Amino acid sequence: MSEKWDRYKDNGVLLKALYTQANFSLDDIADFFNVSKSTVYYKFNDYGIKTRDSKDRKTYTVPLNGKELYRLYVKEDYNMSDISRFYDVAHSTISRKLDKYNLKERKKRNETSEETKTDDNEK
Repeated sequence: MSEKWDRYKDNGVLLKALYTQANFSLDDIADFFNVSKSTVYYKFNDYGIKTRDSKDRKTYTVPLNGKELYRLYVKEDYNMSDISRFYDVAHSTISRKLDKYNLKERKKRNETSEETKTDDNEK
């Protein structure tokens, strides 16, 4: 656990304020304290902090149109992880955007067959 979490974990007032007043998500709080989301969730249960309904959760609109996605993913050869980190969204969000704009996902890049053959011969 992080020092910050150890220092503040028993402060239900702080956790509730981050969640309700600062509008942090469980993920945001977990990132802030460098702990898992489930750790935060269990503390919420301990303090009786109710989580928001799914309709009240914050959602993000990714300002990524098909032309920009094509440029990044196809022309400039960025991978989905790089794009998702840049836009601060989940990998699956970029995957859905690729589907939406009819761009095919690339296969994960593996070793070339020559490298694999060499590795197999060395064993």
